[in-house]
Amino acid sequence: MAYKWRKNLACFSTYRVLERDDRLDQFEEELVPLDKSAGKYKVSYMAFYPDDGSPKVKEKAARNIAVKFIRFTIKDYKPKKEETSQTLKKWHGELTNLFKDGDKTLTDIAEVQDEYCKFKDEMED
Repeated sequence: MAYKWRKNLACFSTYRVLERDDRLDQFEEELVPLDKSAGKYKVSYMAFYPDDGSPKVKEKAARNIAVKFIRFTIKDYKPKKEETSQTLKKWHGELTNLFKDGDKTLTDIAEVQDEYCKFKDEMED
């Protein structure tokens, strides 16, 4: 079954890290409200995405934003999962692949967040 945009911390953190002015500031909340339609917002619409860039330029931009995305996710949401260098490398690699593909969406990014992060709303007391 395909991942769905919903009210959970994986989707919320994806949106907020990318939207907030003091984080990655890739889009404006007024233009992309946090609702069901936000999950359809494409990577190619984001400010960092090099429309006319070569594959090498897109790869470099994607790697850069993936590092920042992971850093802000860990800082702001403190997800719990094993944070080995291998896990972080795989998480970074998957995010890089998403960020360089303009047809990917916030839902695709949230799916990777959900795979690599265990947020407070998923933890047992």
